[in-house]
This record gives sequence, structure tokens and C-alpha cells, in this order.
Amino acid sequence: MEIVLCAMTFCASSFTSACADSVLPFIVVQCKLDLKKIETMKELENKLNKMRKLFTVYEQREKKLLKALGDAQYSFSLEKENVVKLGSYADEYNDAHNNYINKKNTSVQQLMNDSAFSSHLHDVIKKQKDILEKKEKDLSLKKELWQKAYIEKNKIKQLIEKQEYGLSQALEKREEKKLDELVTLMNRSDEGRQG
Repeated sequence: MEIVLCAMTFCASSFTSACADSVLPFIVVQCKLDLKKIETMKELENKLNKMRKLFTVYEQREKKLLKALGDAQYSFSLEKENVVKLGSYADEYNDAHNNYINKKNTSVQQLMNDSAFSSHLHDVIKKQKDILEKKEKDLSLKKELWQKAYIEKNKIKQLIEKQEYGLSQALEKREEKKLDELVTLMNRSDEGRQG
């Protein structure tokens, strides 16, 4: 804008008074139109700044959800490992118990104690599997929330990029138009001097 105004001022000062009388109103009108365009550009820039702030909020939200997803994944992995260990322990215990019973005479009381322990162990495993199932559902929910936040963040990012591209294209077209108008004005001034 400043370059164009300086060039216009230079062109206007080099005109003869007859030529200046016909061109100066055009320059004044053009400057007023440019001010309206500048306001529109400022509105676009303000809109872009608001969108960038919104992007920052969505980016922070997505990062928090990603951390929560990582925590849920870690918790699920630990719980799954516990269930596997308990299952292995139960299998080893049952194998050892069956071998012990086959080799020795065991009392009824000992069989009852072993049965109670085995039943308790299976209850603990079932509870751990229930906990694991809840953790898996929590993990799925957190993954879904993160994916939505990630998509929303990227949509805003794409919208910002599109707006920035549109703004830069509009600025380039505006500058091209101003330069074309300056060339036209300069050609007219040269014709006015020659005529």
C-alpha cells in the first residue's frame, strides 16, 4: 500500500496541471477503495488470529487426550500382564496340586483347603478379568476421544491454511491490480505530455 501511494504521489507530482486534474480524483477514489479493502484484509487477519487461538486450544486438548490415551494404554497393559500372570500361576498350581494328589494320600481337610484356595484363586482371576475388560473399554473410549480431537484439530489447521492461502492470493491480486493501474496512469501521463 505504501509503495503504491508513494508511486502515485511521485506520478501525480510529475503530471502537468491539466493531466493532474483528471488523474488526482482517480487517485483519491482509489485510495478510499483501498482503505475499504484494507479493513477487509484486517478483518481476515483478525479472523485468522482467532482461528489460530482456537487451533491452540484444540491442540492442547488433543495433547491432553493423547496423554490420557497413553496412560490408559499403560494401565491396560499392566492389568493384562496381571491377568496373564494369575492365569499362569493358577495353571501351575493346578498341575502341582494334581501331581500331589496322585502321588500321596491327602486328607479330606487338605482337599477342602486346596479346593477353597483354587476357588478363591479363580474368583480373583475373574475379578482381574472384569477389571481388564473395564480398562479395555476405557482405552477404547479414550482412543475414540483422541481421534475426534485429532480430526477436529486438523480440520481447523486446514481451514487456517486455506484462509492464509486465500489472503495471500487476495494480497497478490491487489498488488498486481495496483501495479497495472500505475502503469496505466503512467502511460496516460506520458500521452498527456506528448499531446
